[in-house]
Amino acid sequence: MGDRPRVTVYRFEHREIDLGRRELRNAGARVPLGGKAFDILEVLVTAAGTLITKDELADRVWPGTIVDDNALHVHISAIRKALGRDRELIKTTSRRGYRLLGDWIAEHGAVNADPSGSAAHVRPSLPNAGNLPIARTELIGREAAARQVADLVSAHRVVTLVGPGGIGKTRLGLAVAEGLRPAFPDGVWLIDLSPLSDPNLVLSATLGALGFAPQPVETSPERVAHAIGEKRLLMLLDNCEHVVDAAACMVETIARICGGTSILATSREPLRVDGEGVYRVPPLSVPAIVPASDPAMAHQTEPEALLQHSAIRLFLARSRALEPDREDYSACLADVAAICRRLDGIPLAIELAAATAAALGLAATVRHLDNRFELLTRGRRTAPPRQRTLLATLDWSYELLSESERRILRRLAVFAGGFTLDGACAVAAAQDTGSRDIIDRVASLVSKSLVAVESTAGATRYSLQETVRAYALDKLSASGETDAAMRSHAAFCVDLLQRARAVWADQPVHVWRAVYRPEIDNVRIALDWAFSSRGDATIAVLLSTASIPLMFDLSLIAECHGHAEKALRLVNAGVRPDPGCEMSLLTALQASRIYIEGPSAEAFAAWETILARAAVHDDAEHQARALWGLWNDHVYHGSPAVALVFARRFTDLAAARGDTAKAVLGQRITGISLHYHGDQGAALDHLEQFLGRYDREAHRWQTVGSRLDYATVTQATLVRVLWLQGQPDAALRINAAAVHDAMTEDHLMSLLYVLVEGAIPLALAVGDMAATERYVGILLEQAGRSGFRIWQIYAACLPEVLRVRRGGLGTSLTRLTAAIDALRDTGFCAHLTMFLGALARGHEAAGRTAEGLLAINEALDRARQHDEGWNFAELLRIKAELVLGESSATADADAETLLHQSLLEARSRGALSWELRAATSLARLLRRQGSPAIARRVLSAVYERFREGFETADLAVARGLLAEL
Repeated sequence: MGDRPRVTVYRFEHREIDLGRRELRNAGARVPLGGKAFDILEVLVTAAGTLITKDELADRVWPGTIVDDNALHVHISAIRKALGRDRELIKTTSRRGYRLLGDWIAEHGAVNADPSGSAAHVRPSLPNAGNLPIARTELIGREAAARQVADLVSAHRVVTLVGPGGIGKTRLGLAVAEGLRPAFPDGVWLIDLSPLSDPNLVLSATLGALGFAPQPVETSPERVAHAIGEKRLLMLLDNCEHVVDAAACMVETIARICGGTSILATSREPLRVDGEGVYRVPPLSVPAIVPASDPAMAHQTEPEALLQHSAIRLFLARSRALEPDREDYSACLADVAAICRRLDGIPLAIELAAATAAALGLAATVRHLDNRFELLTRGRRTAPPRQRTLLATLDWSYELLSESERRILRRLAVFAGGFTLDGACAVAAAQDTGSRDIIDRVASLVSKSLVAVESTAGATRYSLQETVRAYALDKLSASGETDAAMRSHAAFCVDLLQRARAVWADQPVHVWRAVYRPEIDNVRIALDWAFSSRGDATIAVLLSTASIPLMFDLSLIAECHGHAEKALRLVNAGVRPDPGCEMSLLTALQASRIYIEGPSAEAFAAWETILARAAVHDDAEHQARALWGLWNDHVYHGSPAVALVFARRFTDLAAARGDTAKAVLGQRITGISLHYHGDQGAALDHLEQFLGRYDREAHRWQTVGSRLDYATVTQATLVRVLWLQGQPDAALRINAAAVHDAMTEDHLMSLLYVLVEGAIPLALAVGDMAATERYVGILLEQAGRSGFRIWQIYAACLPEVLRVRRGGLGTSLTRLTAAIDALRDTGFCAHLTMFLGALARGHEAAGRTAEGLLAINEALDRARQHDEGWNFAELLRIKAELVLGESSATADADAETLLHQSLLEARSRGALSWELRAATSLARLLRRQGSPAIARRVLSAVYERFREGFETADLAVARGLLAEL
């Protein structure tokens, strides 16, 4: 900041800012503060309480340099940290700048030539060059990290780079130190502590690395500090973890006494000294796993996108350096990405993998990566022993742990996907270790970079990197503790999920999901162990039962089905840990079965058996679940009249038991049944009453395990009813809201339901092909990820329907026929008549009248057989259009009769939109027969009853025809 002939000291209460010595003192004791941070403090104190803008600070402290706000925040934060309890003296004016509060009094005096007060003979001059080695390789993927660490060094006198072994702390530290060389006229010095086996050697090793001669008396931290004195130098204190206490003592002393010295340390845990800034070195970036069924993310697998990840760039750079001419991996980036991902983005592991790939080939490296500790052994011969193999790196960290820390780390390895402190206490508990001790050990493992911690939405979870977890699992197996740890883990999962089920009705959905959804990977491995030959059948049954709500909430229907099947086999063999398990498993098995196999006579019989057993035991809950299951299966089967019977029985049961929540839900399922049955007026009345009474919190009910937002999914049926009744705009508006809600709920079953039941049929009905294509794309993508087999088969019909509608006949008709056959075989026939109608229209367009009539007659026969009246009028109209294509002498008369039947059917069902289609077809026929006036009268009588939707396809066609007439 410029030389001064006299020193100015600013005093306020117990604080002093000494501009000559560049010290901040608290009650006479020096408080460590970085150089740039002190420069900022000097600007603020000399401003005498006036506001200094951010731009002014940047111009005066970093002249000629562009400084972002983050760097400035780092330094202001360091000053506040140094001020401690007086941190509020730094006042921030939002988006403008800062001021230093307090009545600071300036005092002047002569410069002290020897501020350390120590003998000069112990402070010989240091060479200016320092001793940093020349970098042998390019620093890859650490550019932003290097800038952040450099900012920290200018804000704090002590900065520690913290991270697990192999993360690249030393390489990053060397790069930062090299970049900071101009700021330290007395040099930048590397002090490597890794060779030391005795903490008492830290001081002499430091003096030796700094170029001092051995001292004649016993060395102490104070003597090292006095030897350094006021030199302006940077010490890179590398590999402190195994001598951390001695290193911390020396560093804190140097920071307190030596105002011109800054220290950059590397360690697997913080030094925990006064004024320390900590930077946790992150892994290199790796590409996320992109599901094959997710086309929206496909671009992330392109070479250009993969090469943006620093882990991949490091692998390729090291591979080319080792074997420049042997193999070009640019065509195999997916395999390289898999390696980097499996190795957690740890630079040392990636470099070892690159060396292995150079020796054995990329494919072999990928294939044998499960045996990573035997595979990754080809480190540099000149590297420290702990860095020559991946196993040696982890051994180095493991051996530095106490025995209790090792035992807890081993047991924590049974967790997959992270854990909470409660989970750690349950799994790591031992006779001699209480919860408080376990929490302390976990905190220590976090500090030592062996356990990662993440806090989101107020919840804290812990995890082990995949490589650390694999290592700890090997240690767990060698200790003979695997089964005991897995048993504790599975028992914890049972307890956790039983609590989840108990609080399900009391917690908001987002809170419940935030707590329990992250545990799914733990539940999976617990189930795998419980069902294994080394597992526990009782725990397997309890866990399968307790996991039902979570499995359904995550839409893991196939998994739930499989576990329920296996658990019921154990129950039938005599494993009955809880009387309620069997009924819960039976209902879960049947509820999931419909989405995997489709509705069937066997499924109906199974539900009837559950209903009868529940009635015998006066089990109202399972009676309700069985009635709901029977209703659901018959709706999906396309048998709305039978479904209506079960909907009313469900509602009657709820009323008899005084169960308001189920009574409200009864209105919903009654309305859905009435819609498919064909009474749109009554359906609308029930659905609107349901939506008016439904309360997301008060009317919750787990039908089996799934917690749908019934308001959202009910809107899917409501939009169909509104469209049929001649309210297209209202239907489109509600549909848009339902799709939005379903996509933001993060619940796959809800989204699929809304698409299948509402969004896609409505888009097809109003003639919006762009929306149809968009919704079909989402359905294909999401159904492909799920275990909902019937919706996957349903989804396969839709692209062919679109192709046929756009004139793609021929092979598209063949593919649509095959898709319909596959759907029919599942028994999921709720929309079968709709697809058969689309197929018949395609045959009509292709001039295949006979094939079209076969398809439409099948649809009509099915509708009559199952009392499915929701689209019967439209099926009659389609048949009339096909009949007109026949060469029969009675074709016109037969078609006219069918169209009049269609009009009457639509009117009786309250389906104004079908009535408009029938009237349009009839008007065309009448015009062709020479009766345009009658045709206009027939069509206008229906058209004029509409009050909205005039831009939709059917109304536009009718309006055009009226104009022609």
